[in-house]
Amino acid sequence: MSTPREENKAEGAIEDAKETAADAKDAVEDGFETAKVKVAEGYEKVSEKAHKAWDKAADTTIHDVEHSATVFIRKNPGKSLLFAATAGLVIGAIFRGRFS
Repeated sequence: MSTPREENKAEGAIEDAKETAADAKDAVEDGFETAKVKVAEGYEKVSEKAHKAWDKAADTTIHDVEHSATVFIRKNPGKSLLFAATAGLVIGAIFRGRFS
């Protein structure tokens, strides 16, 4: 049989456990709310950037693309040649397998 002192200790331990559980619950709820706000902010930023990129792509004409490519090639002839050679090798490897 337990003594009143042991019962008081047990009741104190139970109360401590309840307080700890309540504190943990509050911390989890706070963390969830913070995460929810951060996700919403991130979604808004990504959505805004995607809309801007879409609008820019919609406003781009084939002439703009051609002009940008020409400017890049003139500024970077070595990179352009390397890119063209790599693309040729890849396309050649793909078609070699299909027509052999």
